[in-house]
Amino acid sequence: MIQAQSWCRTSYKLPNGGFSITAPLHHILLPVDPNKWRSPLDEEEYVDNEPEDLDETWAYRFKMNEHVWIRARDGTWCLGYVCGQPKRGLSDLGSEGLFYPVIYTLKGPRIRNEFCPFNGDIKADTPGVRKLLAEAGWL
Repeated sequence: MIQAQSWCRTSYKLPNGGFSITAPLHHILLPVDPNKWRSPLDEEEYVDNEPEDLDETWAYRFKMNEHVWIRARDGTWCLGYVCGQPKRGLSDLGSEGLFYPVIYTLKGPRIRNEFCPFNGDIKADTPGVRKLLAEAGWL
């Protein structure tokens, strides 16, 4: 039996290849080997440029324990780190993407949640991203 998680940490069972869905399909995340998975954006040429806006999507592959900035559900940007292997699922744009598990702190407690670069809610901790966060008043 395979278990998948949505971004709100609710588990759904996938028995015998069928879905037992109590939430929209785009909230279901499935296990994936990140070394073999190909994104729809993999067909495009990767550019080393960083995003010019905090809402911009970014075709970026994160590594385990890499520091990242995430946008929490309340809109707050928080520093966290990637804490496990990504899972595949549908992004808000409707394209398939990798969702990275991240541990971060928001107003006290440590939280673990999944974030997809195609949703624009996870960014690598780089000088360029920190500059965008500072300009937006988050740092």
